[in-house]
Amino acid sequence: MAQQYLPNHEIPIMIWVYIGLGQNQQGNQLYTSGMTKFGKDEMEILNSPIDMARLHASLSSMCAYIISSGLVLKDGESIGFSAEQKWQISHSKSVYAPSEFSLKIDIQ
Repeated sequence: MAQQYLPNHEIPIMIWVYIGLGQNQQGNQLYTSGMTKFGKDEMEILNSPIDMARLHASLSSMCAYIISSGLVLKDGESIGFSAEQKWQISHSKSVYAPSEFSLKIDIQ
């Protein structure tokens, strides 16, 4: 895995941060485990109707960006990869992430 990332000077996020996947009747559920090792909050995407592959790619990219830039996300802010793409962030008790609290990314 690292050999795919390192020659391109990319962060090997899949080695450092685990992204858990699940589904229920409300939609797709994703969570991170490993962000706290970088001094960052764990993240969760809950009840999203968006395709799991797209959600996984988006969350992986967010993790890599947050770690590499030193970004600190706060309750009420938004994040996105373009001017049109803005996802709301809230900070609350974790549902799946292995921490007491996590950042919820509202990707709908």
